[in-house]
Amino acid sequence: MQNYKIQKLSYKAFQIELKETNKTYDYFIDTNNIVIDEKEKIRLNTLDVLIGKKEDFDKEFRKLLNETPNVVSVFPLLIAISKNDRKNYIKGDEITIAENYTLERFKRYKFEFSNNDKINIEDYLYFFDKVGLKQLYQFKIKKSTIDYVFGVLTGLDSNGRKNRGGKIFEKCISEILESICKKYNFSLTNQEKYLKALEADKIEEINNNKALQKEYKKLLKQKADFIISNLQNKKAIIIEINFFNGTGSKPDSIIEAYIERQDKLNELNIPFIYITDGKGYWGRENNDLKNQFEQFNYIMNVFYTVNKYHSENSYLEEIIKELLS
Repeated sequence: MQNYKIQKLSYKAFQIELKETNKTYDYFIDTNNIVIDEKEKIRLNTLDVLIGKKEDFDKEFRKLLNETPNVVSVFPLLIAISKNDRKNYIKGDEITIAENYTLERFKRYKFEFSNNDKINIEDYLYFFDKVGLKQLYQFKIKKSTIDYVFGVLTGLDSNGRKNRGGKIFEKCISEILESICKKYNFSLTNQEKYLKALEADKIEEINNNKALQKEYKKLLKQKADFIISNLQNKKAIIIEINFFNGTGSKPDSIIEAYIERQDKLNELNIPFIYITDGKGYWGRENNDLKNQFEQFNYIMNVFYTVNKYHSENSYLEEIIKELLS
């Protein structure tokens, strides 16, 4: 579905206005993700007796676990694992670790016990040594275990940072779309299934045709970043957004997937707009990138969501107004 009333953005114009990053100050640290409860703090503090114990570490470790065996419940806070894994291990799930690089032997550890359970202290001393915690307490950790854990949790928040990067870009585009929709009395929704963009008669047609159901079933279950609708004439647009801070196979596969979705949506008479940015990915001199760009009917970066391109209003506004009128 190409609308020739609107001059398509050139690849050169697109590249000139790419942004270097979408990372704002609140991208780097989210204190809400770095939480240690009071019970965990008490147990972490008990581990401070191990700091700097170079000669008699093993003896101190055995003594500590013999006196306060429940301290093992905070061991998952000391190592590099995901937030979900950390929660699950603290609740009682076992962690399985390969004993060698040929993956022939495995050892399992549990970190949550009832008061009547007996723990094998030697197993946890072995764990502490093998994962490198023993060496950290002997030579690296200087002041407190809690300070170390805060550092670990901050560094491990990579998935949170990725999510925050996406949320920052989503917020940026959302505010722009809200302004356009308010101006023209269009309806805006986000994270809705593609199905919502279909007109009633098309839904009925698909429901009555098994071949169409099979062809479009998976597609219509996809969720769109945004759907803009004109409730008067029942027209709708699907908008997907991405900011790429780097290169790699993942951006390539995401873009190829969107090209495929666009072509499928065109068959259903649903326009597709792709808003994407990031100099780290799109700013390279690469014929494959240009080819990807050219395959989209409506593609732009952040600059053209608020600036003109041979148009009276912003490029994005002109496209939305034209497609939904």
